[in-house]
Amino acid sequence: MGEKKEIKIKFSSIICVVLIILLLAGCGALYYLGIVEKGKQIETAQSEKATLEAKNKELENQISKAEEEKKEITVVDAVNYVDGYDKLFKVRLPKVVGNTDTIETLNKKILDEVLPRTYFYSVAHASVPESFNKGTEMEYKYLIKDDILVIYIYTTIPEGSAVTGGSGKPEIEASYYYDIQKDKILSVSDAAEKLELDIDEIETKEGQKISSYSDLEDNNIEIVIYNDVLKLEQYF
Repeated sequence: MGEKKEIKIKFSSIICVVLIILLLAGCGALYYLGIVEKGKQIETAQSEKATLEAKNKELENQISKAEEEKKEITVVDAVNYVDGYDKLFKVRLPKVVGNTDTIETLNKKILDEVLPRTYFYSVAHASVPESFNKGTEMEYKYLIKDDILVIYIYTTIPEGSAVTGGSGKPEIEASYYYDIQKDKILSVSDAAEKLELDIDEIETKEGQKISSYSDLEDNNIEIVIYNDVLKLEQYF
């Protein structure tokens, strides 16, 4: 009887050990499966994050490219023709090529303010025999410096011409200023200050020294372009 009891105890112990092992194995399997599942979730989350970051980066690049294209401007001819006796009267006016409403406003402003003056020169030139061999030219130059576009429109009336008594030197028609970064049309005062142009030699209409950029507006002073250099000049 004692031996049978001992065998039963040993058998029970073996069963308990086996059950414990199975339990531990089950727990281990569950734990492992949990880790695997969690790992998969983390991997999925990381993958989704990477995908989202890639999409965001692509969107940022598209926005950046659009902004750069918006700021990449060029200047082309809006008007380019010859007229009058023997085609001596020449007109060339600018158009700013860009993607903003402000640029469209600037282009309209240039044509509205300058183009009507060409009619006066054309008629005056064609009506004065002494001027037939002395053509008047309306031209423009432009320069971009420190993200400021300066357009200088000028007329050259030959010396001795009967058309308004030409001096043979370029005369200021108008100058226009555009801040590319801020997409803004500037006044001569704002443009000159941003470009840090020298005002030491500039005088008022009364011959007084100009002491600040804000005084440029009321003294018929514009920014002109000579030999690819910007300078302030007074006109009347």
